[in-house]
Amino acid sequence: MSQTFTLYIEDYTIAFKSGVAPVVLANSVQVGILQIIGPFVSALINKWGCRAMGIIGSLTAAASFIISSFSPNVAVFHIVYGILGGLGFGMMYLPAIASIGHYFNKRRALANGLAQCGGGLGMMEVAPFADFLLATYGWRGTHFILAGLLLQGCVFSALIRPLPAKWRAIPKSKNIKLIELDDTGEEKGEDEEDNSEFLKLDRLNIRYPVSNTGSLVSLPTEVEIKSSTSLPLQIEEPRKRLQCLSFCPKPLANILADVIDIEILQNKSMIILCIGNLFGIVGFYVHHMYTADRAKRLGICEKEAALLVSYLGAIGIVGRILPGIAIVAIPKISALMWNNGCLLVAGVSLIAMSECHTINTIYCCY
Repeated sequence: MSQTFTLYIEDYTIAFKSGVAPVVLANSVQVGILQIIGPFVSALINKWGCRAMGIIGSLTAAASFIISSFSPNVAVFHIVYGILGGLGFGMMYLPAIASIGHYFNKRRALANGLAQCGGGLGMMEVAPFADFLLATYGWRGTHFILAGLLLQGCVFSALIRPLPAKWRAIPKSKNIKLIELDDTGEEKGEDEEDNSEFLKLDRLNIRYPVSNTGSLVSLPTEVEIKSSTSLPLQIEEPRKRLQCLSFCPKPLANILADVIDIEILQNKSMIILCIGNLFGIVGFYVHHMYTADRAKRLGICEKEAALLVSYLGAIGIVGRILPGIAIVAIPKISALMWNNGCLLVAGVSLIAMSECHTINTIYCCY
């Protein structure tokens, strides 16, 4: 939806009697909110799971499209389509991507590529469909129909079946002391029959949940348990929480503590990666938002402009699957170098785009 926004620009500018830049800002707000709320959504996923968050996100996104169709001006459109829509898309997108890590251990790169190619497939199908809807029902009617499509996200989110906790082996053996209680709830004395026992746990066979965020090195050597029925399902080291996050729920506070942790910024490679991502995401959506509008200004007909967006989606499918296949097929290939090479090619092609004034040359650059 975000990457086909270019098809609606002309209709929005006429409806709101506004310039192109204020209208495009609504989509920029939506994409920005989608990216910013990632840590918050991940905290909610930890609490309620991918399925619930995907359904809530679908309902929110659909509501944003319906309500935004009644927007009287571009300012209200920014709030409803941009902020509310960004929240909805963020709650839809992250569960879909996070669930891949739950379902796949082997060939995860390929699985990610296949999942991501859905975005390219969506661009292929939605672009000509939206162009037809705009010509038939106008942008307000189109919003209602697209809201219906977004509600299908509830169906597909429901298919994200919760899996049992994944476990991993941990080396070394540890002892867990089981202490029996008497009828009064007190620990049995030495003169009473001692039914307590030491349960030796072979840590090569005991498996702890993958979601356990505690340090495995600092696991206690002995855990005293008052009742055998209270044996914990997992042993987790308490996480340090910042004082300013004490008012937040624990899952959210843990995620925010990870995000705010400045120690990771001491890594120079991480700083370079963050700066690179900043500039990369700034340019990532620009050509999507202006492609069709620029093509129309160059004299290209509306249908060909819409097909240009579909072409971007088709090439995107190849570009999303190919790295996954390459990384699986060639284990020695560097994912980082692949990423840097693709960014270089993308940057050069966008620079060359400024000199493209015909449909064929635009196709070549894309």
